Amino acid sequence: MSTLPETTSTTGKGPWENEGGALAPHSSSELPDGITAIPVTHYRVGNYTYTNLRDAMAEYQRQAPGD
Repeated sequence: MSTLPETTSTTGKGPWENEGGALAPHSSSELPDGITAIPVTHYRVGNYTYTNLRDAMAEYQRQAPGD
């Protein structure tokens, strides 16, 4: 049985508060004209990180045991 740390009313949402979850996106009104926020998906394969799914899939195939 695992034991979670006790939470208090000052800890926010619980023990997962600082687990690196999603951040709220910036609203357009917060950014100056000419600056656009673009969310980016990162793919991790082993020790490597990719922003292109095709590259991540190719690395996955390279790391896969031979069939």
